[in-house]
Order: sequence, then structure tokens, then C-alpha cells
Amino acid sequence: MNDFGWKVLKMNDFGRKLLKMNDFAENLSDFCRKLLKTNDFGRKLLKTNDFA
Repeated sequence: MNDFGWKVLKMNDFGRKLLKMNDFAENLSDFCRKLLKTNDFGRKLLKTNDFA
């Protein structure tokens, strides 16, 4: 029973790590979205450059 309790605790730890990884992935995708937006902005700048 005690052994089982330890295994559950370890799995809980693993779950916490998974949640942290999920948070990290969300932050990464947010960052990528911002990068894409700045990329769009860069493209618009290039177009105005072409126009100029």
C-alpha cells in the first residue's frame, strides 16, 4: 500500500512536469504568433519600401 502511494506521488510529479511543459508550449506558440505578426509587419514594410 505504501509502495502504491509512492508510485501515485511519482505519477503526480510527472503530471506536474507535464503541466509545466504544456505551459511552456503555450508560451512558445504565443511567441511564434507574435513573431508571425512582426513578420507580417516586416512584409508590409517591404511593400512600402518597394513603393518608395
